[in-house]
Amino acid sequence: MKIFEIITPRRNILSEGIPHPEDAIFDQPGTQGAMREVDRLASMTKSAGGTTIKWDGFPALVFGRDVDGQLIVSDKHMFDKKDGSGRVKSAEQFLQYDQARGADRSAGFGGNLYEKINILWPYLERAIPAKQRGFYMGDLLYAGRPKVEHGFYVFKPNVVTYRVRVNSPAGQHIENSVGGIAVHTWIPGIGEKDQPLKGLGGLPESGPIWFVTGEMPVPKVSDAGGRINQVKALISKNSEVVDNLKTTLTGMKAKGVIDYISPYLTAKIKEGNFDNMLAGFYKFLESKLSAKASTTLLNGGQGFLYKEGAAGLKAIFEIWVEVYNLKLEIKQQIDHQQATGDIQAFIGDVPGHEGYVIGSGEDKGKLIDRLNFSRANFTKNG
Repeated sequence: MKIFEIITPRRNILSEGIPHPEDAIFDQPGTQGAMREVDRLASMTKSAGGTTIKWDGFPALVFGRDVDGQLIVSDKHMFDKKDGSGRVKSAEQFLQYDQARGADRSAGFGGNLYEKINILWPYLERAIPAKQRGFYMGDLLYAGRPKVEHGFYVFKPNVVTYRVRVNSPAGQHIENSVGGIAVHTWIPGIGEKDQPLKGLGGLPESGPIWFVTGEMPVPKVSDAGGRINQVKALISKNSEVVDNLKTTLTGMKAKGVIDYISPYLTAKIKEGNFDNMLAGFYKFLESKLSAKASTTLLNGGQGFLYKEGAAGLKAIFEIWVEVYNLKLEIKQQIDHQQATGDIQAFIGDVPGHEGYVIGSGEDKGKLIDRLNFSRANFTKNG
């Protein structure tokens, strides 16, 4: 019998996106994933050619033609509805869908979403060939011409405020457009697995809608403080206790303990700090485990996770924090390099993009300051 039951969430049609490098320490079977991510971050000190912007658009739109050739435009949650009710086929149906569920996005983040859909719909109809089947997914950046301030187009689709130099190539795209969408995903058909988009995937490079890829020139970063080797040494030093803990928990049919770290981190991000990570996790588990599991694993400070498993659990959090800090140091270097570029970004008054994506295809990781952007995003978007 399992010590406790793990509830498996419903699998959505669309995947959940690009992972954070620090979260690789939670992967099975052990610490190999964390070391792999550190190696990938280390590669940026030699070349950052595979680094791209992670745009902070909102909402995530899915648009394309169904098997009958009809245009569908929805957000990703609407598209994911199993009964198909969210895959609407006109701007009017988009509004009616929200009215039917008692939702109102006429005064949402960045302005009236229904007005934006009305602006975009006819141009999306023209942009996607009538014979094409399949769907794109991307983040809405703006609909309607952004305002100009001091020689920059300025727009704020979600948490990040963007300033794009008017006389830059990106500024010329904005001048000639009525909307911008940062595209990143291709969905061959309803119910089919989504996949990374290669370039623009056949979308027009210029026109009334600026379809944006994340590609940008990013200089390589440095490791002047030797943090990379320090993090590698920490992982190597603790690989045995971490891997043994995961193996033992699997044998106890309690490997779900590691799964609980993800919602725990979400709670910590909402709090705005990563203080007392291990002690807080013990407390978090108290409300999650069954009575039998709690007796075995916690037992008022005398259970397995406080005794035999303590060193491994402590090391998992130490490695997570150090990989996070390494990633953050690299992101801050890139932010500094981009601060005077043609595309500038701010979270509040703090310069910096939402984040950057490293790697390509399915082998990607994202560099995001989860105590800055992510907390702001949770606050704003629920």
